[in-house]
Amino acid sequence: DVVLPLSDDIPRDRYVPGLAAINIYTPQTDNDEYTFALAHVLQGWMKYVGNHANEEIIFGVNASSRGTREELLEAYRIIEGVLSDLGFTPQNVCGAPAGYSFTDLLQPTREWSEDRKTFSGDAIFTTDRLIELHGGERINTETNLDFYIGEAIQTAYDHLRIAELLDETEAPQLILCWGLVSSAGEVPEFANGAWYALLTPGIQPREQLLSQGTYHLQEISRNGNRARLYVCHPTIGARSILLWWRDGGYRAEVTENIKTDGCQAAFEEYDYNANHEDEPAFTYSFGEVVFSASDLLAFPRVAR
Repeated sequence: DVVLPLSDDIPRDRYVPGLAAINIYTPQTDNDEYTFALAHVLQGWMKYVGNHANEEIIFGVNASSRGTREELLEAYRIIEGVLSDLGFTPQNVCGAPAGYSFTDLLQPTREWSEDRKTFSGDAIFTTDRLIELHGGERINTETNLDFYIGEAIQTAYDHLRIAELLDETEAPQLILCWGLVSSAGEVPEFANGAWYALLTPGIQPREQLLSQGTYHLQEISRNGNRARLYVCHPTIGARSILLWWRDGGYRAEVTENIKTDGCQAAFEEYDYNANHEDEPAFTYSFGEVVFSASDLLAFPRVAR
């Protein structure tokens, strides 16, 4: 029942609880010429980004049909602009740092491939390479290990919760939050999910929410650049989540949908650190560093 665009007394520069739950596609929107036009434009550009994800992720790469990265980023700028016209910003929807735009948060974490004409392959996890590509400062995990562990666990929860909130609210403005905590390579896929969710709405029962599982830290590199953890749920199973630090916070990516029976077996079957001997890590056994969803802050958070 919220009237769009949001009124001027709703701040644009700081987090406002509840904005992520507002559905844009309502009778009020349809009946107003201005908001109807904005919603129509938003829907079209989300479909464009969603089709980009389909062609790249599902059907294989076809650079001539899916456009360039510059065109994709321009589509995101248009989406962000339309959401802003409706009153939604990365700051008031999901607590992004002051001055951050959605497209600011889409810096690639992968290398550019001339053959595929896209940023693809394994994400960049070495601190030197990330600093070379994106700038930033080195961090020292050992001086404040609990802080970085907390940030990694919280970001993993945020990452899972965003997708669940989309299913619960069908709110396209959540795409602004996805750019804040997720790898750039996953954002087009999320836009694809947002587009189709508008056509086929559905609500997940709370007992089936993966975010409500337990979070088991497996490792965090001594330079703080990356972390890996497993999320365990009694009925859904386990997921492996990989995180890396960039631009003042971790980014998360679900790397595997675990099929192994039992979360501990999933946790113990793969030694990721074996492939990253140049960045030694603090490692933990199953259950040694564990959090439950009740230990974590709700998402969106007030600030990162």
